[in-house]
Amino acid sequence: YPNYTVAFSKLTIAKGGLNTSGLNTVNLIAGTSIQLTWDTTVGYQGDDNDGVNLVFLNANSKVGILKQNEVLRKTGNTDIELPSVWVGQQVHCWIYFSSPDGKMNSDSQYIDLIQL
Repeated sequence: YPNYTVAFSKLTIAKGGLNTSGLNTVNLIAGTSIQLTWDTTVGYQGDDNDGVNLVFLNANSKVGILKQNEVLRKTGNTDIELPSVWVGQQVHCWIYFSSPDGKMNSDSQYIDLIQL
């Protein structure tokens, strides 16, 4: 039988017309605390007050977490505490934005695979 794998960096979590972000990064602070940063530049379709949505997928257990409208686009960064049972595991991270009225999203962007 073929041994299929999923290219997680190519998964689309959200699709829409809002502007995405230029540079996105994720860094481990300590334990299961991570910091995410994004470019706050807004183009023709977007707003400083767009909500930031973050998706995390544990590569081992395949358990996912959605942090919806965690902060506003204009803040440029946020710290997130992932479940303590994820310590030592690898986690896939995505970001996408939602309009203040919740009617539009941006396309999702894969940030990185991080080792907790």
